[in-house]
Amino acid sequence: MVLIFRNVSSTVMGIETINAKPAFHIKGSGVLTLTVNGRKYVLNGVDDEIFIDGEKEWIYKHDLNQNRMPLAQFPNNDFPELVPGKNSISLSGNYSLFEYKPNWRRLI
Repeated sequence: MVLIFRNVSSTVMGIETINAKPAFHIKGSGVLTLTVNGRKYVLNGVDDEIFIDGEKEWIYKHDLNQNRMPLAQFPNNDFPELVPGKNSISLSGNYSLFEYKPNWRRLI
């Protein structure tokens, strides 16, 4: 099953029992601040589009070869995670699109 990006709501409910490493897709410019569960993830100098891939721990533009890691100021260099239960997510700055893939994990 392939997950597609969906619009981010201010509250996302974690439906599994372990943390998830989401992917975010943002169209915007300038300085953007992604806040997940009170932690701030700052992106400096965004130019048009950016992807934040929590599973690969990579930030890129359009394709994986367009490195945008130098734009990131993340707490402890950690990527955002979603926890089981309630998660608060917001984005500030100049943007026109903000979507994500939650990438929930399931223990089998």
